[in-house]
Amino acid sequence: MTQTYRHIRFIEQKERWICQSIRGDTILGTVAFHSRYYVFKPNPKISFGHDCLLDIADFLSIQNQNRRNGDDPTRV
Repeated sequence: MTQTYRHIRFIEQKERWICQSIRGDTILGTVAFHSRYYVFKPNPKISFGHDCLLDIADFLSIQNQNRRNGDDPTRV
């Protein structure tokens, strides 16, 4: 199941996701696996509001849980 968020979208690519604003299509950063967890790598000079950060945290939680459960679409 794909989670939808109000202000941002995550575009799945090989081994990562692009985090993009829905309004304006600005690339906010990427989500990729690093060491033992999925992490968010923000683009420089971008400010994030409370709701956006909560959405990113939720997405990271879901992806990390999926990986622990063996259901990770980016794992090659």
